[in-house]
This record gives sequence, structure tokens and C-alpha cells, in this order.
Amino acid sequence: MSIDIPFALDTSQSSPSLTTLVTTATTVFSIGTVVFAVDEAPDELEFTPTQSLAVKDHVGGKRIIQGLGTVWKPITWEGYFWGANAQYQARQLMRMQAEASVQRLKYLSFVLNVVIEQFFPNFLHKNQCKYKITVQVLNDVSGAVSQASPTSVDAQIQSCVGSANGNLNDIVNDDSAGSDADPTDAELQAAHQQATSALDTAGPAAQATGASVTSTLASIQNVISVGQKYLSSLPPGSVSPKYLSLTQYVNNWSVVYKNFNTVQNHQQITRNGGSLFEVASQYYGDPSKAIDIQQQNGLASTELPSGVLSTIILPPIATS
Repeated sequence: MSIDIPFALDTSQSSPSLTTLVTTATTVFSIGTVVFAVDEAPDELEFTPTQSLAVKDHVGGKRIIQGLGTVWKPITWEGYFWGANAQYQARQLMRMQAEASVQRLKYLSFVLNVVIEQFFPNFLHKNQCKYKITVQVLNDVSGAVSQASPTSVDAQIQSCVGSANGNLNDIVNDDSAGSDADPTDAELQAAHQQATSALDTAGPAAQATGASVTSTLASIQNVISVGQKYLSSLPPGSVSPKYLSLTQYVNNWSVVYKNFNTVQNHQQITRNGGSLFEVASQYYGDPSKAIDIQQQNGLASTELPSGVLSTIILPPIATS
């Protein structure tokens, strides 16, 4: 059965097309052709597959249990569609429900074939639609789930140092501040050389120990301090190329410091339950890093199972 529900996108506003929204939305959630943006997708979904069992008890206490297959409970959630395409997204789901067509639901590492059982849209105005939806799961087609390959801390450090080298070259060759030989350039170059030499001497971050660690961290802190001092000497509110290069330079060395320090103290941790948001706040000072930790370890949720010891590899801080 095919039901045509005519609906034109709202082109009266300056907004990206549906194709652009689908392509650029940083989301890991979709049903068929409907892609949910970050603020439209549910914060969590409860997947409850149960095994249907045939239990036969025989004389003498012998028991035979046969698995008949996985039975999924309905999945229900609610949320909002926003923007110029809010009505279009809702109407697409209405069409899917009316056709009772099988659609692919993608959420994190899960890929399920589902049929929309109930969809209740509440059109508040043309740019907002509140909805509640229930889907029945036909089967799980996710396939094998493999753990994400850890990003090398040393590779991340080298990437940042390489970027800092380029920044330093731009800073030294920029004479827009009115001087071909700014004395701070020489100070920054010396600090940069000291820090890179310390990293080379320390070797792989995870293997560095004792005085080598202390010396390397001190050298990195020094080059960051020199860069920050250089930044503060430029005119307030400056947006010159030198200012931008210096900002990127300091950011790159800050990421190097965090990575080198992180791998020394807590590259791998063990937890009994709890939330990855708490872990991210404790070790990174940034709760949003919970998603990076989840992806690094191939976890299905940001909540760790209670009563089970979970060993977690903490990912390096990405290049700024």
C-alpha cells in the first residue's frame, strides 16, 4: 500500500536543504530516510531483547531448554523536531507508519529492522513538532560488534607537535607587528626546541618514567608559558595572522601536555558501575569527553554495568 502525503519543504526561510541536514547532522540516530539531529534524537534508548525459551522437565529431574529465538520488546521514546524541516520529518514518519513498511533504525552500533507501530506528532507551529513514537523490532542486523581501535597517544602528540612547528614558522616569518626580528621570537624558538628535544629524549609517552617525565612536562609547560606571554604582549582584541598563529600554537602544545600527562597517570582505569560522564569530568575536566570514551571502548552506553568491573582505556585528547 502506498499513500501519497504531499508536502513541500518550507523555502521561505534561509535554511539548509534536507540533503544538507542529513549530510551534516552530527548524529548517530536515524529511521529510514529520517535523520535525527543531535537535539532531536533521544538521549538514550532502552533495547530489551529477550530469549524465548521452551523448557521441558523430564522424570528424574532432567531438564531440556531450547532457545526459540530473540523476542524484542517495543521501543518507545519521545522528543522534538526543530527548524524548517520539522513538519517534513514528522510527515515522513507518518507515511512509514501508514505503510507499515520495514525501516532501518540506526543507533550507535545497532542496526535494527523496525516497523513503526505508533507515531503521535503534535504540530506546535511550523518550525516545531513534538512527537512520541513506538516501534516494533523485526530483527537485529547489526552484525558483529568490534571494539574501536585505540588512537595512539604518541601519534596524537606527534600530530600536535607537527602543527606547532607550522605555527611557529608562521609566527617567526610574520612581520606584521612592525619588526622583522621580534626578540620574543627567539625566546619562543628556544623554548620550542627544548620541548621537542625533551619529547624525543623521553621516547614513547607510556614508557617514559621518573626524571624524564618531570623534565618533559616542565619543558612543555615552559613553551606554553612563553607562548601565552607572547600573546598577552599583542594589542588587545587583535585578530592579526600572528595572533591567530600564536593561539593555535599554544593550543597545540596544551594538547601535547594533556596527552603526555594523561598517559602517565591514567591511560587505563577500572570502574564498578557509574557513568562515563563522571569519568570524563574527573580525568579531562570536560563531561562531553564521555562520548569519546564510549566510542574508544566500543561501549553501547555511557552507563557502566553495576556489579561488574569494567576496564576502560582513556582516549588521547584530540588536536585542538
